[in-house]
Amino acid sequence: MQLVVLICLLAAVIELDNVSFGQFGVARPFMCGIIFGFLMGDVSAGVQLGIFIELLFVDFTPVGGVLPPNGTVATLCAVMAACYGAPLYFAFFYGVAVGLMFRFIEMWLRGLTGRKMLARQTELNNNPVKVINAIVFGSMLFQVIITFAVMLAAVCAAKTFLYYAKPVNANIHIAFNAAYLAAPWLGIFTLLRKFSVKVKA
Repeated sequence: MQLVVLICLLAAVIELDNVSFGQFGVARPFMCGIIFGFLMGDVSAGVQLGIFIELLFVDFTPVGGVLPPNGTVATLCAVMAACYGAPLYFAFFYGVAVGLMFRFIEMWLRGLTGRKMLARQTELNNNPVKVINAIVFGSMLFQVIITFAVMLAAVCAAKTFLYYAKPVNANIHIAFNAAYLAAPWLGIFTLLRKFSVKVKA
């Protein structure tokens, strides 16, 4: 359990690389898959899940007000579910579902930061650098705490998901596996379509 807590904490810090700090690409699903897979002792599962989630989410770019599904959260939950014994196709969709739901938490966090800025408008006018630094670093710390709590809860819930997923009908397993194998191609075709549009323009 200590390893799980430490990995969730590491993932929460890495998640800042998406938008809040750095943007060095460490938080991309492919990189996260390698890191989390290595830490959990199953690099092959981590790499495969990371690549598949990367290809599925590759069309989403966190620019301006756009909030894409969170690839870091999705990859962590997928890798952890796989390491708990879930088939890769179930682990993949579990991670993607959590990554999609995390968007709403990110929207709430952004709204909270905006309200803080408005509430301290007078202080901003008098000493903008100090106030902005305090709000930014405070928001980043709060984001790490919230992200850690959500990921730890999702990782713990993965065991429950696995328990109920195992006895389902064999046809459902076949359907999920087929969808899992098709998912990265959706991302590739979307990219190809975008590139073709840019070339024509």
